[in-house]
Amino acid sequence: SGSGGSSPARSSSSCIAVFGFFGPSRFFFRFRATDQHPFGLSPPSLRAVTNLQGFGPRSIFIDCDVIQADGGTRTASITGGFVALVEAFDTLRRRGVCTKLPIRDMVAATSVGLVQNQVLLDLSFEEDSRAEVDMNVVMTGAGQLVEIQGTGERGTFTEAQMAQLFQSAKAGIERLVALQREALKDVLP
Repeated sequence: SGSGGSSPARSSSSCIAVFGFFGPSRFFFRFRATDQHPFGLSPPSLRAVTNLQGFGPRSIFIDCDVIQADGGTRTASITGGFVALVEAFDTLRRRGVCTKLPIRDMVAATSVGLVQNQVLLDLSFEEDSRAEVDMNVVMTGAGQLVEIQGTGERGTFTEAQMAQLFQSAKAGIERLVALQREALKDVLP
């Protein structure tokens, strides 16, 4: 969360994943939230940890509604969308459509920013609007990078500042992955 990440995320999402038999394996992602930013993080983020050949010629429709938000809506949808995806794959596994979950790793995302020279994790809307630097980070459970989007909103930033932002985001994502593992403890091996 903002102010250094001492509390749980302020954004939560309700996500469902639906499978259809529509030709080659592919993802469709629908995102609805209060913010109007272009949404480009989710499909590549979820594809990065999915074995597309592992579930046959199906399309995956992931529908995320952000139901509570004070910033971080896109990253909350990635983190929640992954949980919905795993639960949908588990349904296919239980129905005998696939023998194992076609998931290579976990994936989660968070926002981080520099506000008045202070690194803040999971920026609130107000913090985001004042940020000198705003960054979204997507990582796997194993710590591999999937995507980083960072912008110097009010100018430039240094490599050292970027390293600080990244370390904060990494710690936040590790916490989110632990929460995902807890939520999926009855599904994941």
